[in-house]
Amino acid sequence: MSLEFHDGSHTLYRGYASSAWNDTGLLRLNPGASTWDAWLMNNYNTEEKVTALLGSSTARAIKFNKFGSKLGELLDTDHSSIMVVKGLHQWQRVGKSWNYKLHLTLGFDAKLWHLYALYEDSSSSIKLTGSISAGEQFGNVTHDGWNIPKKKR
Repeated sequence: MSLEFHDGSHTLYRGYASSAWNDTGLLRLNPGASTWDAWLMNNYNTEEKVTALLGSSTARAIKFNKFGSKLGELLDTDHSSIMVVKGLHQWQRVGKSWNYKLHLTLGFDAKLWHLYALYEDSSSSIKLTGSISAGEQFGNVTHDGWNIPKKKR
């Protein structure tokens, strides 16, 4: 699996995240004051758990765009690498339930991607929803060395 965890030193993503992918300050989590944040850090923001989430059938079927490769295909190759830039963060309560939305931030093709997850109160677990959205572009070279064309204005 070509999965890397950002340690704060990767030159492409350092401007966005100068700390490690699971740094509580970067994730804006306070495990000392919040039992929810402590639970998230101890039970899900570990390399083992994030790797397991990304290895799930839901994650493996996610496409980065309509015509793009699936996440599972990219993780199985040696020539491309997915970078976990930020662990699970941004708890958002869903309506009046005790379910919460949150997301992982991944780096691929010099772009940030937000992979969405849901904390389900009934099972006290986090599962990926299967949706992803593109974030900020950080460079102009893809994972396989192709230049990304500049958009005309």
